[in-house]
Amino acid sequence: MNGNFDKKIPRLAPRPLPCETMRQNVLCLDGTWEFRHQGEDQSWHLTEVPSCIGTFADEAHGFCGKYSYRKNLEILPWQADCVKLLNFEGINGYARVLIDGELVAEHWNGFLTWQTDITKACEGKERVCLQIDVDETVDRVGCFYHGGILHSVFLYLLPKTYLSMAQAATALTENQDAVLSLSYAVEAGLEGCEIQGILLDPWGQEVPQGACCRKVEGPSEEVRMDLPVSAPLLWDAEHPWLY
Repeated sequence: MNGNFDKKIPRLAPRPLPCETMRQNVLCLDGTWEFRHQGEDQSWHLTEVPSCIGTFADEAHGFCGKYSYRKNLEILPWQADCVKLLNFEGINGYARVLIDGELVAEHWNGFLTWQTDITKACEGKERVCLQIDVDETVDRVGCFYHGGILHSVFLYLLPKTYLSMAQAATALTENQDAVLSLSYAVEAGLEGCEIQGILLDPWGQEVPQGACCRKVEGPSEEVRMDLPVSAPLLWDAEHPWLY
């Protein structure tokens, strides 16, 4: 049936697993970036991502709370036809994402993971300059510390047909069985695609009635389905399964 999605939950493409055609489909962009403070000294310096700029801010003359990160990304031939999603796991402050100086996305604060599609901005290019502008004077979590790129940054390389969102929720029934509600969205770059899923227990065995198969109708589709789970293994303080 059609999905009724919780709009408060970020819509994120799941992290892809290596496969036969794409063994390096998740690139970690952590490491050395260039950094520039938009104050009196606007020269570029080297910094590490992820990190907090608190030390720099305390020592910088005339720190104004506005700064930029940048890093060059190589687009290899086999990556040219991939969908390219930047996955940010947390930026403290109002952030603007630019590719070769072109604004492609903006995000207001928080430590939640968020994503942006940079595929069009990278079309026909062998190298692009990724720049992140941060303004912590407009929006910042906490007034006692500075922010910036506090958590890791990844580049997802996906095929034309991929899961653009997946959410799961569980509920117990009166007889202590459970229902797993799965909501997902698909971007279908090819016709005749199918979505197949198998629900496994903690020991890797298929759960009865836990398999699903559905044809994708149209270029994009949003679906919600409920899967029954008999006698679920519940968690408690001594046997936690929540995280």
